[in-house]
Amino acid sequence: MVRLGRWKIDLPDYFVARYFDEFVKWAKQIPTGEFKPTRLFVFNEGELADWSPDREQGKAMLGAWLLAKVGKRFIECEAYSELDRDKIRNHCRKLQSFGVRSRDRLLEPERPGIPGIGRMQ
Repeated sequence: MVRLGRWKIDLPDYFVARYFDEFVKWAKQIPTGEFKPTRLFVFNEGELADWSPDREQGKAMLGAWLLAKVGKRFIECEAYSELDRDKIRNHCRKLQSFGVRSRDRLLEPERPGIPGIGRMQ
């Protein structure tokens, strides 16, 4: 469990540190009324990403859904489902096995099968 201000996050520390900026963007939506309780976090795996089943589409673009519950004192955040929790664990394990630090940003590869994506940073 990680605590960030009013947030209680039941996810691996590595994941929270890696996607900290995404959590900040999500939190900034609360006072504006744009906040949605679910959010897809797309994994930044760069060239370490597995190939899509159809290789012409390039590397797979994976992610996991998170769920936030806004309470009186805290915003509690967790994986939306056990499948999402497993995806997050596997993602963290994979990147850590390659020595990727939580704050490293990997250059995303071309994804010709997804129009408009191109190279993302």
